[in-house]
Amino acid sequence: MKYFSGHGIDVNEDSSYERIKRLALALQDKAGVDYRWKGVYDPSTHKIELPEHETLFCLYAWYWSVPEARPSFHEIFVKTLGKRDGSEAEKLRELEATLPSDKGKLLYMNKDVAEDIFKFYEKYMRTPLRRDLGKGAKGRTVSRYLTSDELDLVLKVGRYDDEGQEKRAQEIASKLLKWLDQITTGRVLNDIEKVFAEHEESSEHMKNPEELEGGRRDLCMHASEYVELVV
Repeated sequence: MKYFSGHGIDVNEDSSYERIKRLALALQDKAGVDYRWKGVYDPSTHKIELPEHETLFCLYAWYWSVPEARPSFHEIFVKTLGKRDGSEAEKLRELEATLPSDKGKLLYMNKDVAEDIFKFYEKYMRTPLRRDLGKGAKGRTVSRYLTSDELDLVLKVGRYDDEGQEKRAQEIASKLLKWLDQITTGRVLNDIEKVFAEHEESSEHMKNPEELEGGRRDLCMHASEYVELVV
């Protein structure tokens, strides 16, 4: 909204669904088209070319399909930053400085990402697993912490050997907890820096789209103990 208002469109964070739609329809009339929110919004059909900020505003309004849910699309946000000439980070930093402290962040340093990953492991894996094992949890309660490969190891004990399967699951879960106990923000940060260094070392490992097989969309992948980087 700040981007649009900064370019002269009279809107703000409190602008209603009806007002956004009304302003967008006026801009579409200006461009010589009449979509009325049917079909697909296509700026190339404009009889009169609109400035980029007005085209983006129409696209924003087009994506806003129900009053209760404002659109938040990456492709629109990125375009509001202007040309990708290396100045995006500074623009994001300026925008972030205007946000209330409780509205999150736009820029993340490696250490911020490492902290979030550590908190994820702590909140969703280590703490609940320790609690469940401490209560003597068995069966599905323990199995939900295991990967598909680990579950295969449990099943290989024997299809009808329930006691053996439970013993194997408990062993794997105990090892998992020990592994989780070793995770620190510093270790995750080292992993992040490692995969970035591997990726930036050489561009020769990047695959061309025509070389991809099996419907893969990633051009390269770098994995470490705690993180994966897919580009």
